[in-house]
Amino acid sequence: MKKIRYLLEVIGGITALLLVSLIPDLIAERLFRFVAGLLYLVNKKHRKIAETNLKLTGLVSPKEIPHFIQEVYKNMLKSARELGRFTFFEKSILKKCRFHEEEKFDGQRVFFSAHLSNWELM
Repeated sequence: MKKIRYLLEVIGGITALLLVSLIPDLIAERLFRFVAGLLYLVNKKHRKIAETNLKLTGLVSPKEIPHFIQEVYKNMLKSARELGRFTFFEKSILKKCRFHEEEKFDGQRVFFSAHLSNWELM
């Protein structure tokens, strides 16, 4: 029974990533702001942990803590959206890439790294 549940979660997660990756930026920004606020209200356990940790650091004023936590949720949603976008992006995007500091290499392996939004590609 657990295997079926896990399989459904994976299918649901991949479907959600794909759908979210197709949403236009402006709509996604508003949607994520709404969902972040909702997560802040509903997810009491992690909200309390975040509030306690932020109070201990003293880096964020108590007044700013709720907004700060909601921004963290929003950024996590943005990262998930980017992951979905770049998981399903067309390979033709590589034609638009520019390569800097190309060197001749006599070995059998070539290594490169790049950043695509928050993600490092290797």
